[in-house]
Amino acid sequence: MLTIERCLDSVKLAIEGTNTEVIMVDSSDDGTNEFVAANYAWVRLKHLPEKALPGKARNQGVALARSRLIAFLDADCMVPAEHISNIIASFQRHPDQSAIVGCVRNGNPGPASWVSFISEFNGFFGRQQRKPMLSLPTYCAVYKRDVFEKYEGFPEDLWPGEDAILSARLVEGKEQVFLEPGIWVYHNNRDTMPGYLTHQYKIGYGFSVSRKLLPHLPGADKLRKSAGSIFPMAVYRGLKMLQRTFDAGWGYGVRIIWLFPLYLRGAKQWIKGAKQGRADHFS
Repeated sequence: MLTIERCLDSVKLAIEGTNTEVIMVDSSDDGTNEFVAANYAWVRLKHLPEKALPGKARNQGVALARSRLIAFLDADCMVPAEHISNIIASFQRHPDQSAIVGCVRNGNPGPASWVSFISEFNGFFGRQQRKPMLSLPTYCAVYKRDVFEKYEGFPEDLWPGEDAILSARLVEGKEQVFLEPGIWVYHNNRDTMPGYLTHQYKIGYGFSVSRKLLPHLPGADKLRKSAGSIFPMAVYRGLKMLQRTFDAGWGYGVRIIWLFPLYLRGAKQWIKGAKQGRADHFS
């Protein structure tokens, strides 16, 4: 239970003195719901009887919420004490924005954790400025409730990639979506190579599925025409990762050069996942 303990303990500090409701939707069968109910009475808990993907769980949580702002947090994240006040301040400064995502810091350093962190979150750590975004990962995303409902929330049968689908719908709808560097969380990453490689496969698979669901996304047309397009897409993805990582700070850049052999193993799994996703959904 250590992961959920760390998450909720940090949330408790962040909500002190604020009018904030905390909703947790759980579908695990490991006793997490009983643990949370016994130790965190201030959490409004909903337990789903059958295992649910994150998109469905998040949509269920929004259905229970009463606030006009909906802030998501993954169970493997921890927030600073000023998290809620920083979110409120951002929407006060920019009342026209529809949604924001914060930055992320590595919560469990180690070789596998670092390559997982950089592979997944490049563009969201280190030196960042407030800027429009095309994607809002849900580790630290905040939506206006009416905007979230307007675009019908997250797809419930896809993971990973459900957040990319909702983000694309917002961007297509001309909503104002921003990276807000004044908001950040710690993220506990996959800290074993098998865990990292398995997740990279899933990310690749979700990439292909998202291009099937939203054909206007970058690469969708090429993916539809040929599975051979996946390899140059992986090369482009790697080059963008290097650019963003060095832009975030030379310390990050040096680290990913050192870890690059591990990244290439992950890229190979991403390609396998993308090919399988294409085979399953484009044929």
